[in-house]
Amino acid sequence: MREGGAARSSLSSMRRHNPEVSARVAFAITLLVAPGTTFAVDAAVPRTPRPATLVLHRADLGAAYAGRGARVGNAAAARGAPTGFAAKLASWGRIDGYEVDFTRRTGSLQDGPLEIKSAANVYRSTAGARTAFAYARVHLVPRGYVPLALGVPLGDEARQWVSQGESGLGTLLSYVVIWREHNVDASIVLTGRVGVVSAADIAPLAQKQDSRIRAALHLQRR
Repeated sequence: MREGGAARSSLSSMRRHNPEVSARVAFAITLLVAPGTTFAVDAAVPRTPRPATLVLHRADLGAAYAGRGARVGNAAAARGAPTGFAAKLASWGRIDGYEVDFTRRTGSLQDGPLEIKSAANVYRSTAGARTAFAYARVHLVPRGYVPLALGVPLGDEARQWVSQGESGLGTLLSYVVIWREHNVDASIVLTGRVGVVSAADIAPLAQKQDSRIRAALHLQRR
């Protein structure tokens, strides 16, 4: 088996043997949000672009990656969450969400990230997204992730965490970045081998996704 195929097989095996961790991470990246930015449209009537248009595209990553995306409606977002979470989503005004999972299909384990998840969620208002962020920051960050400074501008405010763990591929690092633009929240999770990936890999991807969100919301350039 080629090394790229081995990487995909080992990642799949890691998910099967760590379902609880995988579920927590997937759940967190779908819902985590951060406070917003100055915008050029009327605050009382925010734009509501389709979440599927607000995530990373394959062209952002290159031909080495294959992606699978799916809508994340409120029912799916609340699945496995604490009791009463569906009602919270409704009260926050979450309209819809989308996430795409990119995995490396060619190249070696040393060529860059092995997996990249990109998510976007649209709320009816800035206030709802801000409330969701306050909840998510306390309750939805997976155990084992520690805060990490984010050295690039991203929204009005952004947060980053990193986690380290063992797998069949060796020691892996997972970086999580979350931010918000007006009534859209977004997140990226990047996973790769220690010594191969760093926070410098996730920052430009977050900026690309953020530019796509700002364009969809018709926000002024910074």
